[in-house]
Amino acid sequence: MSVTSDGSAAARDSLLAQPLPAFLSASGTVAGNMTRLQLNLRGDISALQTGPTFPAVEGPPLQFDIAGTLSQANDPDRLSMDLQINRMDAPKNFFTTLESGSLQMPDLLQASGTLRGTLAELNTDLKINALRGGATSRLDFKGLLKNVRTPDQLGFDVAFDASLSRREILGYVPDSVVTPVLRLPDFVQINGKAKGTMQDAAGKASIGLGNLGQIHVDGTLRDSSYQMNLAAQNIRVDELAVDTTLRPLKSLGLTAQINGQGFDFGQTARIQLSGKADSMIWDNLILRDITFEGDVDGKRFTAGLQSPDERAAVRLAASGDFGPAMPVLDLDVALNCLDLREFGWSNRPTNVCMRIRSHSEGLSADTLNAKITIESIDLQYDTVHVHPGDMTLDITLDNNHNNLTIASDWLEGEIKGFFVLSDLSTTIANIADQYFVVDRSTYIPAIGTDSLSVQLHLLRPDILTTGLIPGLTDLSPVKLEGSLVAQRHYFNLLVHAPRIVYRDWDVDSLNVRAYAGDTAALFVMTTPLVKRGKEDFIENAVLNGRFLDNIANVSFKASNDEGKERFLLALRATIDNTKKETIVLFAPRQVIDFKEWTVDSDNQILVNPAGVEVKDFSLTGDGQSIEVNGKTRKLKGNKTGLDFTVDIDRLNYNNFDLFVAGILSELGGWAEAHMKISGATDAMQIRGKMQLHETFFTPVLTNVRYELSETPLEFTESGLSLDGLTLRDPYDKTLEINGKLNTKDWTDIQCNLTLHADRWQALNSTKQQNPVYFGELYVSLDGTVRGPISQPDIRVVVKTAKESSFTYVYDVATQALQHEGIVFFLPPPRQYVRPPMYDAPVNIQA
Repeated sequence: MSVTSDGSAAARDSLLAQPLPAFLSASGTVAGNMTRLQLNLRGDISALQTGPTFPAVEGPPLQFDIAGTLSQANDPDRLSMDLQINRMDAPKNFFTTLESGSLQMPDLLQASGTLRGTLAELNTDLKINALRGGATSRLDFKGLLKNVRTPDQLGFDVAFDASLSRREILGYVPDSVVTPVLRLPDFVQINGKAKGTMQDAAGKASIGLGNLGQIHVDGTLRDSSYQMNLAAQNIRVDELAVDTTLRPLKSLGLTAQINGQGFDFGQTARIQLSGKADSMIWDNLILRDITFEGDVDGKRFTAGLQSPDERAAVRLAASGDFGPAMPVLDLDVALNCLDLREFGWSNRPTNVCMRIRSHSEGLSADTLNAKITIESIDLQYDTVHVHPGDMTLDITLDNNHNNLTIASDWLEGEIKGFFVLSDLSTTIANIADQYFVVDRSTYIPAIGTDSLSVQLHLLRPDILTTGLIPGLTDLSPVKLEGSLVAQRHYFNLLVHAPRIVYRDWDVDSLNVRAYAGDTAALFVMTTPLVKRGKEDFIENAVLNGRFLDNIANVSFKASNDEGKERFLLALRATIDNTKKETIVLFAPRQVIDFKEWTVDSDNQILVNPAGVEVKDFSLTGDGQSIEVNGKTRKLKGNKTGLDFTVDIDRLNYNNFDLFVAGILSELGGWAEAHMKISGATDAMQIRGKMQLHETFFTPVLTNVRYELSETPLEFTESGLSLDGLTLRDPYDKTLEINGKLNTKDWTDIQCNLTLHADRWQALNSTKQQNPVYFGELYVSLDGTVRGPISQPDIRVVVKTAKESSFTYVYDVATQALQHEGIVFFLPPPRQYVRPPMYDAPVNIQA
């Protein structure tokens, strides 16, 4: 019911209740009588309004230009027309009364075309353009409309062809519905046909998404029942999806059938859905024949999905009820099993098998109670199977007062606080950005409201040490505690790992703390002992960093149990955001493996957008001297140019004892070098000379002490010459190396070397030193090394001396030699020829 300006009730069909223009201005000709009128009119129509008064509306009026005839104009039942719409331009303000929160009319709506017939049977041929935000959408509409005066009896037989801009589609669909999910192309093409009445109709349409795919729809309507077939071809989900978790889904093709009854969705409507994804490309994985189904009855629904492919065997069942004040959702997902290698997430055979069940009440991020159980967990890496045990997650979200509890016999913890889930990632990113900011004199951190604390305790780290993480052989229970308060820009993280053994590294009692506040940030990492193999590598180590104002101080310290400094490495960095440059200064005193070094007080490393410049970096100590000067520069093609000089007057090899332990049992001597490095990082030009003095070393694997000749190494434009280089064994026998490494830019290195030795000792180990192979082995050899250094062609004829004694312990359990195909032994060309390498007696122990 409508109400007039004086408050009295107006008749339901009163014109005052309908949208009417405030004025109509027309010019032209009207000839004839009511039986037949000849029209030729143009003019303006003001914006549509309702009610007895017409408030002023800013903006231009609708402009029209029509011509044609009207017959029987005085009798709507017999009215017929033959009209040509030459022009109809309706601006946005014309439709003010029709707009709503989800319906926004275009900036300008243009129409032209013809209307011929009666209101009972009207033939239309219209072309409509909609201009919105600088983009123009097009709709061609042609066909027959019946019973136009009675909408519930409207009949139609029409065809349509449209090109709709993304802006236009969002004008009729709430932005919050589409943009969080889809990134539509600039234009969507729609064409199709429809025939029937509002109670009994059939139609079909094709939707073109440019090069992002095609969708075909056809269906029928009978009273309140409807049926629709849908086919999607080559849908590029990775380009359409806004959610980055869907980006690996490259393309999708599917067919589906939809049957329903009723149009009051979420209330009385009932819908059944079934279909099949004919093809799905996830990264490089192609999956086929994925079936899905769904059933909606008012506010209740059930749904299912199943993939039969053994590489991604997934079964999903879901059900829910949106009727209660707290909607209910149940999920049951079985992964049996998912091969991560097929999805490009792993280079080795890695499978995840588990079952996930969840029951949740409330679907809002403000009100949600959920319990999730993860069962039958089976993590497979190569041939390793890990069964960590079931896990339960309890989630409570109550108007930003949130809590997540993790319970299992291998991992437990809690995440709680006041935070918005959708904003949490941004809050953490802001805290992380602030943590790495050094120049706090000009930094203005983002202000947030989130605050939370995290506690995690890995109770059974053995699930990670059984081969799931290659190289990790021992790990003690790990604790992690953290908190952040966004309003104070506060962040604090503590990690404690009593023991970590990775490959041949053994770290004892590792503690990490990171902190950030308004004015400062710091981190501290400590460990009392790091072992390499069975040998102590470093003791009482402290890595410390502090960022205050625009100054960063970073240091690494380590000392032995008696308190003597073994390492002291310290630097200071100054950040200038105005100049966008960083100046790094090393402290004058540095300690490297108990040896004191002095750094020139004028040393400076300048980092700016143009590159890196090293000035007066001079390191001296114990009669040694190293000096580096130079800079990098930007080159075309995102490359980096080099211009450095390196002058080493003396560098003792014993500086590297710590790093070669386990590889060399002894290393002695010293080197000098004077080099110039230019060119680019991917095409270096190295010129200069290196001289090795009094060099000797003993490899752990062979236990033979070798002395290296003092042959100068010349770096020239054609490569590196090795002529005259020898390795001398304890019996004064030598391995002679002659030739050259040919290269122009040190990216393509070609070998051209000859090798010669006469009764040279290659092995001198005992069973206690190497239980797999041991003995004394003397060889005479001649050979060549040719081709690229990455895959050289090595041809060597080896003859072992008779006084050699070599024992190899054969593994009866495997009955095979384990190797990676690096060295291949070729059989002799004739059976009666004895290969020289068999001259020495070989004892094989099983």
